[in-house]
Amino acid sequence: MCDIPYKVDKRLDFIYAIICSYVIKNGYKNKDEFDWVEFPNTKYFNDLVSKIRFDKFPELEKYLLDIKDEGYYNYIVYLFNDDFSIKYQDIDKVQNPFKNESLKEYLELLRRIYLSFDMNKILEDNKGELKLQQEGLGKLPDDYNKAYVLGFFGSLDDIDLSISCSIFMNGGFSSTIGNHVYCTRGIKYKDGEFFVNRRYNFISINHEFAHHFINPIVDKYYDKVSDYDYLFKEAKANGLPGDYSGMNKTILYEYFVRAASVVMSEKWISQEEMQPDFLWFKKIGFIRIEEITDIIRENLFNYSSFEELYINVLIPYLNSFTRKNNEEMKNSK
Repeated sequence: MCDIPYKVDKRLDFIYAIICSYVIKNGYKNKDEFDWVEFPNTKYFNDLVSKIRFDKFPELEKYLLDIKDEGYYNYIVYLFNDDFSIKYQDIDKVQNPFKNESLKEYLELLRRIYLSFDMNKILEDNKGELKLQQEGLGKLPDDYNKAYVLGFFGSLDDIDLSISCSIFMNGGFSSTIGNHVYCTRGIKYKDGEFFVNRRYNFISINHEFAHHFINPIVDKYYDKVSDYDYLFKEAKANGLPGDYSGMNKTILYEYFVRAASVVMSEKWISQEEMQPDFLWFKKIGFIRIEEITDIIRENLFNYSSFEELYINVLIPYLNSFTRKNNEEMKNSK
């Protein structure tokens, strides 16, 4: 049975409603700075956004001017409980994103804003729409569970996993606070319907969870890889988006996370069904994605953990590029 919570999350809705209200207040002139928020024209969206009053809380703007990165908001959300009480014990586990302000004071401001109107009434007035949002998510496979995710990576960590979704955002994000790994996903709204692309959404959920396990492994063995530049320059020459500019190590996160998420999903989704995803990955510069996916698929279960696979197979694979590159440079002289 699936034991990973998968729900529309009012905490996400509220935090993102603040950003949406800020963009609307500025006549959408700063919309590009917050391109990860959405503005669906639904009653629930309009009811919630209308309650964010900058005239009553003018100090809110100075905080929003400091944070333009989606990542920080997807940590801030999970410093609140479902009843929007603050998890004071977790504040020190999250980096303070502000130049001159306190994260604790910002959380307390957000809580005051939340308590300034009746959120429960908004939820009650829009329960029909919220039910349709939840139904639009679909269900995860019954045999997709925490044990499967941990087992795939050979992890013995005592962690919790959950998936939170909102119509106020697009894309996805992974956040780890203490022993809890949060996957955050957007819900699409079009022509009166709420939905997700079931195939892509499932792969993306695995993608976000995979970051928790793979990023620290890449970091741990950073000095064992001879040349990060090769894959980065190759991807950049083949359409890598500007978001990745100057982030050579991130290319390894993204290659291995994308490949691992595909292999994780193959229990439920055929390789043929995932061809559109491979085409997209290659279009944005990850031209070796099928090769790396094959390596992980063929070798992972020969090792007790993804870390062992990384040490014994993936690092030698990466370093083979350096040797090849050096030989090509030598021969060109």
